[in-house]
Amino acid sequence: MISQSKDEEFRSLFSEFAKHYLSTSEGEKHLRFYDEGRLTGRKNFEAIKAMSGDVTDSVLRGLLPHTNSAAHRASGAWIHIAPTVQGDIKDWFEGVGWTRREDWPNIARAIFRFVARCADDPRSLDAACSDFVAMQYTKGFQTGQMSPILNAISPDCFLIINNKSRKVINYLTDSNFKQPLTSYAAANEAGRALVAQLSSFMQETTKIDARPSDLFDIYCHWLVAIKKHGGVSAVVGKKIKTENSEVIVTVPDDTVEKAGSTSTADATEPRQSYRIQAALAHIGAKMGFRIWVPRNDRQNILALIPVDKRGLFLDELPLNYDDVTIRTIEQIDVIWLKNRSMARAFEVEHTTAIYSGLLRMADLLALQPNMDIRLHIAAPTDRREKVRQEILRPTFSLLERGPLYRMCSFLSYSAVEEMNSLPHLEHMNGSIVDKYEDAFADEED
Repeated sequence: MISQSKDEEFRSLFSEFAKHYLSTSEGEKHLRFYDEGRLTGRKNFEAIKAMSGDVTDSVLRGLLPHTNSAAHRASGAWIHIAPTVQGDIKDWFEGVGWTRREDWPNIARAIFRFVARCADDPRSLDAACSDFVAMQYTKGFQTGQMSPILNAISPDCFLIINNKSRKVINYLTDSNFKQPLTSYAAANEAGRALVAQLSSFMQETTKIDARPSDLFDIYCHWLVAIKKHGGVSAVVGKKIKTENSEVIVTVPDDTVEKAGSTSTADATEPRQSYRIQAALAHIGAKMGFRIWVPRNDRQNILALIPVDKRGLFLDELPLNYDDVTIRTIEQIDVIWLKNRSMARAFEVEHTTAIYSGLLRMADLLALQPNMDIRLHIAAPTDRREKVRQEILRPTFSLLERGPLYRMCSFLSYSAVEEMNSLPHLEHMNGSIVDKYEDAFADEED
């Protein structure tokens, strides 16, 4: 199942992981959380089984893996070591056009039935995944959302499969498992066989009484997120030398990612793009920035903005640049301005080509290399890897001022929506974005 060369590489890397991460306080805390998280997940599942009436919020909060935020802790959400829900899942899924508000009770019942079916008969996993995905209202739920609760209920049968573990399984077994839930059964089978093959070595190396599957999962986290091992990346960045430093570049293929069927994406993109664009504009307006949005978008955006904030939207840019620079700036989706200078600029990308938004950012920096401005790309969470691939193109990595990935960060739609829901934004400043952004420089440098 695993070649001799990959087995030797794994043994070397796992030994490094055991020595330099697993034995640290952070590694020990990470490992402890698996049992703690499973215990909570099982309690949540059993409590829902005993409920009568509407279980919507209990299922969404109790069976889906949430980040360890103050808001999630306060709501009683299931905090997990492999979270996929960063904000409010209803706002997230409705925002990207996957779900209608009235569908949530049906979705919650479908999630519960899926988990119960797999718990009762683990051999039904493949059929259960196919049946769940076939429902008209379950769009957007992928392996990363559903596998943690299955692992909590039956860890011997189900692995946690997310982007990290999936990449490592693919790398070690020369496979190509994808994120959709319909791939989970095959990825789970391959992963369990791989863990069985490696379990003796992992336990002998760590001398820890822990599940081999947990040791493998935490190893995947270390390899992808901390070690940043190039071999497990879908598109590996190549270091090249410039006059003053080394930068990372990639050459992505021309594959166009789809967020669903063409007709659905085309129908929902304008509504969702405007919603996120309006949210970013509203956040800046609440903090006292003056706001620029392109003239072609302004009517749609203002319709989503409270009346008392519309006076902060500009009809003309108060900037002293040449005409080419001004025309470039005018096309950027959202700009926050303080006095006569730009503080932050945002491009919102949904199903459209990410390249175009990055190109506007690069054009701006090329025209004004001394400009002091923070840049951000907002996109759905599942397009984060595509944004990374594009921002590492040579065009953007070899800018005179430095690679764009050091100046432009990623904001997920759920992060934007969570920021927009924060109380007392009027007492905050633009630095709040730094707490929600995903900086590519942290990953590549």
